This record gives sequence, C-alpha cells and structure tokens, in this order.
Amino acid sequence: RVFGRVFTYFIGLQFFLVLAFSANAHEIIGILADESYARSAWLIAPLMMAYAFQGVQQYSQFGLLLRKRTKYIGILVMVAAVVNIGLNSIFVPRYGVAGASWTTLASFAGAARHLAGTARLLAMKGRYPADELGDLPAWVRVESVEKLTVPGLQEDRHLVIMSVIA
Repeated sequence: RVFGRVFTYFIGLQFFLVLAFSANAHEIIGILADESYARSAWLIAPLMMAYAFQGVQQYSQFGLLLRKRTKYIGILVMVAAVVNIGLNSIFVPRYGVAGASWTTLASFAGAARHLAGTARLLAMKGRYPADELGDLPAWVRVESVEKLTVPGLQEDRHLVIMSVIA
C-alpha cells in the first residue's frame, strides 16, 4: 500500500517535470546552449517522456523484486532493447536524431507495458496528433486528448492521455 502511494507521487512528479521541461524547451535550450541548438528544442518532449517511462520501469522493478517475480525484469529489459535497436535501425537513417528520440520513447513505453490496467501514459504533443493516434499499438487506448494553453507560447500543445490494455 505504501509502495503504491509513493509510486503514484513519483509518477505524478515525474510527468509534471516532463510537461514543465517540454513546455519550456526553447528557454532551456537558450540557457544551456547557444542559438545554433534552438531548432532541437522540439526533441526535449519525446526524450523527457522516454526517460519518464524508464523511471517508471526502474521504479516498478522494485515491486517485482518484492513480489519475487524477478524473471520478468530480464524479459522486460530484453524486449525494450530489441525494440529500441530495431526501431533505431529503421528510423535513424531516415529521420536522424528525431527518429532516435521517438524510438527511445517507444522502447521505454514498451518496457513499462507490464503496468497494464494500473497506470496512465501521458504524452505531450504540439499540433493535434491525428496521424500518430492512429498508429499507436493495439495495447494502447487513448482516453482523451486535452488542448493545453501555455502562457507565453503561441504554438499548439496537446496532452494525450492513454492507458495500457492488458
């Protein structure tokens, strides 16, 4: 029970940080790097989401250890690695660093799949992601897409709320 409550707070904080960093990507790039990197600010959202999923996967490993189901840890890591390598070999030659960021997100999301029925997946997008929503795996259900208003930002922002189907 305590583990579940802490896990909920952990996920909430983690995804709040993802949204905050993604919404302020241009400012962060401006502080950390010179103007030549400004075009890469849009990559922060998928990379932050990828590492949020990795955090969920890492944290949930503790639950698997407590329940003595450690055999699943190796399986999850291997599946995520194979997905990442496979998708990178397809998308990096075609899309460069953008392909790498999206494939990292896909592999980390796959590694968190064992949370089916117990967790929500959040993705921050720019324009309404109609094409991407149609391309989601069968084990992901879109619950809603919320339009976000970010003060000082003129671009569109949407929050996609998804759940994992068992």
